[in-house]
Amino acid sequence: MNTEIEISIAALKSALPGLGKIILRSSALSSLGCVRVMRADDQSVRLQVTNLEETVTVMVGQSPGIPGELLVPYNELVVLHKNCAAYETIRLVASETETKVFFPVAGQQVERPLSHVELKEWPALTEVRSEPIQLDESFKLAFKEAMECSSTDQSRYILQGVCLDITKKEAHYVVGTDGRHLYAANSFLFDIPEPLVVGTRRFLSWPGFMSDGNWTLRFDPPAKGKPPVFRLDSDHWSYQAKPIEGQYPNWQQVVPISNGKTTVRLTTAAVQTILEALPLLPGINEQYQSVTMVASNPGFSLKAIAKGQTQWTTIPIPDVTVIGGSSLVALDRRLLSKALRFGLNTIDINDELSPVVFTSKGKKIVIMPLRGSAPEEPKEQVNEVPAQEAAAPETPVVADTTITPVATPSPTEATPPTEPPMPENIMTTPQRGNLTSHESDSRSGFKDLIERIDDIKTSLRTTISDLNDLLPVLKEAIREQKSNDKEIASVRSTLRSLQSVKF
Repeated sequence: MNTEIEISIAALKSALPGLGKIILRSSALSSLGCVRVMRADDQSVRLQVTNLEETVTVMVGQSPGIPGELLVPYNELVVLHKNCAAYETIRLVASETETKVFFPVAGQQVERPLSHVELKEWPALTEVRSEPIQLDESFKLAFKEAMECSSTDQSRYILQGVCLDITKKEAHYVVGTDGRHLYAANSFLFDIPEPLVVGTRRFLSWPGFMSDGNWTLRFDPPAKGKPPVFRLDSDHWSYQAKPIEGQYPNWQQVVPISNGKTTVRLTTAAVQTILEALPLLPGINEQYQSVTMVASNPGFSLKAIAKGQTQWTTIPIPDVTVIGGSSLVALDRRLLSKALRFGLNTIDINDELSPVVFTSKGKKIVIMPLRGSAPEEPKEQVNEVPAQEAAAPETPVVADTTITPVATPSPTEATPPTEPPMPENIMTTPQRGNLTSHESDSRSGFKDLIERIDDIKTSLRTTISDLNDLLPVLKEAIREQKSNDKEIASVRSTLRSLQSVKF
């Protein structure tokens, strides 16, 4: 008995981008390159794809008929939806030996065979049986922000996900970290039996899923030899996957217990000023993109210096409240910008080597400082000179001269001790254009060198991974172009044959 299912092109067009986040473009299993088209008892039609680790299902409307299902290659559905108008529909027909599609061309229904894949080749999927847990918009926002803070390092797999931490009964957390900065949002209560680490997959950050109504969560922990599995459902989409197994790091031990010696509170105008100023400060093209925050009651400013140069560029930031003593600390400006974009406008600073905490209602970001990137505070030095040396003529040696403190808003701030006195370039905030400045890299020691090498290796691994991801996309684009050319030639041939028909 044949299975016939109709699908509107408009529904297909909205569903294919989400399905494409999961589908495997090349696989030894032909079924993993297919879309499973299903019609349920209530005549609702769903499309499903899987890559064995993730499974996505979407409801695309209704089609009259008895329950049934069939497999259609994803690439062929892409070609069909591109060659049909949004108001049209296609009809998929499958038997035990063949699969074909009927679609409109010039007002006529055209039949075309499709690659046939048997239903028995579709992999068996685990069903999640737990009761759904309602999740609100605040969870979706926290989850999205935590994914942006999670790691992309392949060697730290457990950090490549968002942890739903339930260790504190009174307040559950959504946590994401990459080892350089940490995001944590609380005020949640998850009715799950154990902490859950959700991998940061492409589909989960896709706007089509993020904006598709409120989510529900189902989670089945491991039991009787079965692996753990969870499912996130929106109004039309369903995402099912295995969580990342393993012990998530004790993230709370890196969060300072008390507030810093200096607290900085930013207004909305100050946040906007900082976000506009960060791309203009020097050092934007360097690996760490260091920028130094200088806080002193009642002033707050940003300063940066380019590698190999000697002149700092300082931008005072108005509309800022500073409570406590003077402090300065250097951060990666990308992480600083991220914290401010997330709405965290209160900053606690202890010293230039301690983590900096950004907070707002219900969430915080902890950022590790860049050691050796901020100007050092002046220290009094007493040099004992032997009598015979004191009697000798004085020979000026730059490396041994006392460093004159840089005139900045902080009374305790000075230039790096390995550099000669450095004049500052005080600027009004923020001015568009090129800001020229100069920097001396004061990083020293084998430990900093090893950290730099590790960062370079991580960056190279990420670049190689991105190139590997782009290669199949390029190949697929070439295949689609060839397929489109063939399809257009076929349609033109059909039109010519129709025009030759005499009525």
